[in-house]
Amino acid sequence: MHTHEPDANVQFVCADCAPKPDPRYATLEPQRFLGRQVKRAFPVLRTPLTPEARQLPKVEHMWCKVVRVNADGMLQARLANEPFFPVGVRYRAWVQVALQEIEDVHPAF
Repeated sequence: MHTHEPDANVQFVCADCAPKPDPRYATLEPQRFLGRQVKRAFPVLRTPLTPEARQLPKVEHMWCKVVRVNADGMLQARLANEPFFPVGVRYRAWVQVALQEIEDVHPAF
């Protein structure tokens, strides 16, 4: 059974240091991402608003394996990580990724 990212790989970073979408990826043809992993941010769910929930990060950055491209250019991918925080999706769930959301690509171009 798949587990979340090893704790040693999970890092808390300030908003200024966190990965951000790279505008260069939005200029590429969507088909170039087929078979690659792309990193994007997923909003962390904050309900109910308990003191613990207020301390959660705003987003979790995770890898998604691109499987196909929709006619509108949206990438269809499978989540490649088990989320560490509540984000509303689980490992291998289908997710959509807009080119404007991509923070990183593996393997790199």
